[in-house]
Amino acid sequence: MRATMRNFRIRWTDEDGERHESAVSYSERVAEREADAKRAEQGTADVEVFEVDPMTGKEITRT
Repeated sequence: MRATMRNFRIRWTDEDGERHESAVSYSERVAEREADAKRAEQGTADVEVFEVDPMTGKEITRT
């Protein structure tokens, strides 16, 4: 069985209402840790982790 690397990024809203997205991809575990750190920052909201395609960097939506 082959291991498949899955890539995740985080997105959040800053205190001025501007949306941001991480420029780098993380493993799911690290993305969750980074998201928790963002949630702890003063003035950030709507922090979410999402999966991206490793070749294109575009969000993968699971149905």
